[in-house]
Amino acid sequence: MAAQVLIVLLLAISWTHGLDLNSLENFNCRNHQPSTFDIETMEGLWYEAGRAPATPALACLNVTVPDSVDNGDIELYLEYIDTHDGSNRAVKEPKKFPWDDSASKGIFNVYYGSSKQPVVIYKVVVSEPSYITVICGYGTTYPFASVKIFTRLREVDNSTKVIIEELLAKSRYGSLFMWSEQSPDKCNAAARQLAFGVIPILAFLSLHILTKCWM
Repeated sequence: MAAQVLIVLLLAISWTHGLDLNSLENFNCRNHQPSTFDIETMEGLWYEAGRAPATPALACLNVTVPDSVDNGDIELYLEYIDTHDGSNRAVKEPKKFPWDDSASKGIFNVYYGSSKQPVVIYKVVVSEPSYITVICGYGTTYPFASVKIFTRLREVDNSTKVIIEELLAKSRYGSLFMWSEQSPDKCNAAARQLAFGVIPILAFLSLHILTKCWM
């Protein structure tokens, strides 16, 4: 039943926001205009369920959204396992965004250095805050948009994955999509190592972290 609910929600929220999953090839992240980002309903823990294009350099990504704005900023708390060099390094990182007109509409601009123009832009495409959120991102460092699916569920069951894969196969992202690692055994083991100081936290630059985590 949970699998069917997730699929129905995915299709329903896409339809209500004017986006048909069966015709994603017509969707352009650059032109998409989100409506609003309600912190109170989005508050809490979100697990990355999948992403396109496939970037296996990280696993166990989860994002905690605060329940309010703090001193004009919204601070997201990211946790993930960095696997880019074959090892498993747990990373915990807060990320602040100014709560401006763009952020209140679900558009988050990432700046780097002294640049006055955003290097990466992320947008909320569709969301049912109790269950699922789909975002897209684009920038000058990569040629096409990315898509990420976040859910309130830590793991998506296999029957649901099959149905989603069939839907995504009809889009331009189908062949590039991958499911994210969210196994409690693997994710919690790395987190325990971090807590006891066995694995040090890497001092990534802001752009490097966001690009890897969200893309």
